[in-house]
Amino acid sequence: MNEALAERLRKALAGRRGIGEKKMFGGTCFLLHGNMLCGTGETDFMFRVGKDQDAVALARALQGWIAMAETYVAKLPVKGRK
Repeated sequence: MNEALAERLRKALAGRRGIGEKKMFGGTCFLLHGNMLCGTGETDFMFRVGKDQDAVALARALQGWIAMAETYVAKLPVKGRK
């Protein structure tokens, strides 16, 4: 169980109505009106988006990580050019 990740979710979900918390799947799950919304594993977050949104969610996350990496790496000195 990763308590640091769980705490990040607690803070992000603070103030929302209908949120509960339960230990599940070796981590902490956050429930919306009794249904799993998101949670933590040992090293990662989990988000319940549904089968029909799996590909969209993965693409969105991947594109977000690529964009963040591009922003950082674009500021580094160019290598390998003469």
